[in-house]
Amino acid sequence: MSQEEFESNVCYLVRPLLNDNEHAGFFADSGTLCAECSEATARSIFHTLSRKFGMGKVQVHGPIRGEFLYDFV
Repeated sequence: MSQEEFESNVCYLVRPLLNDNEHAGFFADSGTLCAECSEATARSIFHTLSRKFGMGKVQVHGPIRGEFLYDFV
């Protein structure tokens, strides 16, 4: 799977979890998902991604200036 396909699949999983005023997307060429959202939404994103990719495969950092960062390892 290409990086573009991977990012598209992740966005497909995350998009339904976001409220109207929340946003998520990838930094260019970094592979890091950035979500500007509440802590509750950030937890939902983390749990959804961990279920999909496996425990320990997703690391979350933040909030940093109101954003949560998700790295895939």
